[in-house]
Amino acid sequence: MGALPLPNETRMDTVHHLRALLVVAAVTTGGAQAASPAFEAVRKVAETVGTPSAQFILGQMYEHGQGTAADSGQALHYYRLAAEQGYAKAQYRLGLAHLEGFLGLRPDPEQGRLWLTRAAAQGHVEAQYRLGLALVEAGQVQEGAQWLITAAASGQREAQYRTAHLFLHGEGVPADPIEAQRWMEEAAAQGHRTAARELAELLLSGAAGAPRPDRALRWLRWAAEQGDDGAALAIARLYEEGDGLPADPAKAVEWYRRAAEMGLRAAYAPLIRHLLELGRRAEAEPWLEKAARAGSADAALTLARLRLEDGRMQAALPWLRQAAEAGKPEAQRRLGLILRRGAHGLPADPARAVWWLTRAAEGGDAHAAYVLGRLYLDGRGVARNAHLARQWLEAARKGGERRAVLDRLLGRLYLYGQGGEKDEAGGLDLLRRAAGAGDAEAAFLLAEFHAARAGEEDLAAAERWYRRAAELGHVGAQERLGLGFFPE
Repeated sequence: MGALPLPNETRMDTVHHLRALLVVAAVTTGGAQAASPAFEAVRKVAETVGTPSAQFILGQMYEHGQGTAADSGQALHYYRLAAEQGYAKAQYRLGLAHLEGFLGLRPDPEQGRLWLTRAAAQGHVEAQYRLGLALVEAGQVQEGAQWLITAAASGQREAQYRTAHLFLHGEGVPADPIEAQRWMEEAAAQGHRTAARELAELLLSGAAGAPRPDRALRWLRWAAEQGDDGAALAIARLYEEGDGLPADPAKAVEWYRRAAEMGLRAAYAPLIRHLLELGRRAEAEPWLEKAARAGSADAALTLARLRLEDGRMQAALPWLRQAAEAGKPEAQRRLGLILRRGAHGLPADPARAVWWLTRAAEGGDAHAAYVLGRLYLDGRGVARNAHLARQWLEAARKGGERRAVLDRLLGRLYLYGQGGEKDEAGGLDLLRRAAGAGDAEAAFLLAEFHAARAGEEDLAAAERWYRRAAELGHVGAQERLGLGFFPE
């Protein structure tokens, strides 16, 4: 079938005819071959009459393969012909092709901005918006801001959102939170979900006037209903914290759940925390597993704790290992302690146990440092090393580990200069603390220290500490007293 005849009409009527042909092309189900009459008609006008609108439409047909095989080179050729005749739509498309690097072109921001400027100057709103963005990205912030504001004033919602940020942060324009809020609301009113959420944040902050939590909540609800997971999370936090509204834990949980169900991982942790605090463990566990499988070390550690509390060691181990490998000191310490002796099918591995305990201690776990100190002091699973024992015991005490036996062990090391410099005063102080807390061995060590000295005060102190150690059940002290060293 040949090309459709064109009536002898005005140029504007020709454009309408071409658009009608494109509609035929779009609804034809036979593909490019069935649409070829429309393509031939458009090409005839573009080549014989030279109408820029026809050249532009022909460029679109080549670009998208409408009525002919897609051909980027031909698309670019006809776009350029139309653009050089001042056709704004073609200038815009050519500008984007240069800016982003398609239709066989390499990215050329300068050429892109040139063609976008020509289209923007003719009132092409999308060109104004993209030119504004390109200029801001190129560091020409003030000029870019003006084009964005121009596009925003024409109703381009993305430009309105960007303009709000310009006024919010004072980029290319004076900072003005009132203008920022106005443009954010313009964008939100046109269905911009992110703008609606950020408008709510502005309304809550009171940056542009008195805080309006009621209006903020309405915008957040709308955005959440449109699928904005961040808005759902913001509602949950609003109900949790009661920021200008009555706190409502039940609604907070409901909205955290909605945000999580939308796939927002940031909602997993607070949802899990609330469910566990409310004693709703059965509801929390599926979310814990989901979060852990998504890579959350905190969720893996919590799962491991729950399994260990239930006595389900085998079920706990995979989660414990995941959390340990992710760098959680508590998990590293727990895994190290399990490997020290082996349990539930996991063979003992003293060397690996020390490795995990060291990682935990290096991560600030005071109890792991304490266990390491004792292992090096006693030579269990490692070579005896007073220096490392003292180092880790000091780290445990500095990290908040408080127990009489720790004070006693460190006190003895300090008192006799084992593993480091001698610190007699510091050692005696720690031994007294331990003995005062009921550590019989510390009281005995104090007694032995004073008994080795000849002064009357030392002998009196030795007797006092032997008696204290004996009262605490120390057999050696009881023997000393029984042998009459210090008769009643």
